[in-house]
Amino acid sequence: MNYYVQETPYAKQMRGAWGKAHGDINIILSNMGYKALEMPKSKRNSLINRAIRQGTVYFRWKKLLKVLEPGDTLVVQHPPLENTVLFPYIVKRADKMHIKVILIIHDLASLLKVTFPKKIIFASVDRKVFAEVDHIIAHNESMIRKLADNTPKMIPLEIFDYLIDGFDPNRADKGAIRKDLPIIIAGNLNPQKTGYLYDLPEDCQYNVYGVGFIDEGKENIHYMGSFPPEDLPYVLSGSFGLVWDGDSGATCSGIYGEYMKINNPHKTSLYLASGVPVIIWREAAMADFILKNHCGIAVDSLSEIAPIIRQMTEEEYEELKRNAGLVGERLRSGYYMRNAIQKAISG
Repeated sequence: MNYYVQETPYAKQMRGAWGKAHGDINIILSNMGYKALEMPKSKRNSLINRAIRQGTVYFRWKKLLKVLEPGDTLVVQHPPLENTVLFPYIVKRADKMHIKVILIIHDLASLLKVTFPKKIIFASVDRKVFAEVDHIIAHNESMIRKLADNTPKMIPLEIFDYLIDGFDPNRADKGAIRKDLPIIIAGNLNPQKTGYLYDLPEDCQYNVYGVGFIDEGKENIHYMGSFPPEDLPYVLSGSFGLVWDGDSGATCSGIYGEYMKINNPHKTSLYLASGVPVIIWREAAMADFILKNHCGIAVDSLSEIAPIIRQMTEEEYEELKRNAGLVGERLRSGYYMRNAIQKAISG
């Protein structure tokens, strides 16, 4: 039997990309005939409760494994929403039970944590988990190269899918995606996460969507509101979707900027699933995918955007838009995760 760990009730309470990405993968696996194993949510109040929770979650994982038999396959999204530093022992236990474990990486916490103790702890947990599982679905080839010393069992996802239930292409405004419209920025707009938003060149107009926006009164930045992930594709209006991160518009900088060199930002999937071509940092791992599929452009700095768009013909733009639509169809169908899972099963 093929199983996956179901944490959707918890995921749906999480705003933004994490909840959407987890939920979409659960739906894709369910559609592939995988059976859900429910992982209940723990309470997280006091420091004492958090310490006790480590053991509680560990025993819940052990109980979950009792359902499985030798030869079964279990798909786990990593890091689990119900995580514990004891998780490597769960994976080791599954291996001893002759259960095939496929791990889907969402984030590498060891690269996002700035404090020394947390980096060491998360890196150690990841290393032990990766060594025990049968296959790992990583974001892309850049992430695989980053983790090459840990395991030879990695499969590149290429891009996260973006399911839209009952997608209706006629619901969106047909004129909402045009070359002459502002650049789209969607996601977490908090200055601590998206500092570049407050360092944008003034020679472009921008439509921004999301939470945490601080209005500084700049005439070229237009706040459009915050919407659920399922509604965003119907309300986006602009020419290109911007995939950028860090503190500066000159380049992708800081921890989040560096992280773009190995991860698949979920907003890329949002834009393409909505039929919007992408502008991305040239050094980002996802730039290869965008250029290979000819569904957007890559730049070194945000200052390059306005001149490139001015020189671009309508025919060139329409081709990028058309290709974005083709990739979007795959994303809305769960093509990329389904393909990666099938490679893991047959490997």
